[in-house]
Amino acid sequence: QVVDAIKCRLNEVMADLEHMPATGHTPKIGIGITTHNRYDVFKKTYCEILLHAPQGSKIVVVDDASNQPVPEATYRFGSNVGIAVAKNKCFELLDDCEHIFLFDDDCYPKVSDWWRPYVESKEPHLMYIFKDWSGSRKLNDTSDLYQDDTIRAYSHCRGVMCYFHRSCLENVGGMDPVFGKWGYEHPDLSNRIFNAGMTSFRFADVPGSEHLLYSADEHQAVVTTVKGPERAAQVAKNEAVYNSRKNSEIYVPYRQKENILITTYFTGVADPQRNGKWQPKSEEL
Repeated sequence: QVVDAIKCRLNEVMADLEHMPATGHTPKIGIGITTHNRYDVFKKTYCEILLHAPQGSKIVVVDDASNQPVPEATYRFGSNVGIAVAKNKCFELLDDCEHIFLFDDDCYPKVSDWWRPYVESKEPHLMYIFKDWSGSRKLNDTSDLYQDDTIRAYSHCRGVMCYFHRSCLENVGGMDPVFGKWGYEHPDLSNRIFNAGMTSFRFADVPGSEHLLYSADEHQAVVTTVKGPERAAQVAKNEAVYNSRKNSEIYVPYRQKENILITTYFTGVADPQRNGKWQPKSEEL
């Protein structure tokens, strides 16, 4: 553990030197990590990402209100907002990047060129997909749909690492907070990207990705932060929402809304929240 801590600290120092873009430079590759109440798991992921991130990349960490604040966090939420909002904050913080990778806190690269097949792909959106758990216990929920030298498509997704070209955000936006803290927010975004005609398949990865990335979830080496009854309730609620919009390509804003201006106050259009028109009163301006 001491050796690992020293290695991680060295990685952090090197990151300061290598991954901070020069003044006036727009980073090409952005990497976002979200975490909640799994600091030991996150720290391992963070160190490996620092070690294997391409030079000049921008790395951000979003702490979704962990009980003990994550010291490496770029941004921390004061209350637990859930996956969609936390991932959208990564999108917002990486808004100046052309290629964006979103990592869960239990997935990390194993080699230094892990990012290249994703960036060089003609597909603007891909994700790391493991078909089944690595042990004797199996999920048996995913089928192969297609494979060639550049892409492998599946019937289901996992979402532990997702790649996006920024054109995806420009066309359909980010993950929808309507799904709450957990469940279906990532496949919904993948569906909207596919429905907008941007990808060849809803859920696809690069061939041989198991040699590029490690997922603790795939190896059942971590415990989920959404458990039991809460997980079941989220699935019951979100599955219906997900299925109702499976063919949608709506745009979902991913930037946090600040300084909102209610235009109905000035245009005379009925306020949709109050079912009526605002009466102009100069003393309220």
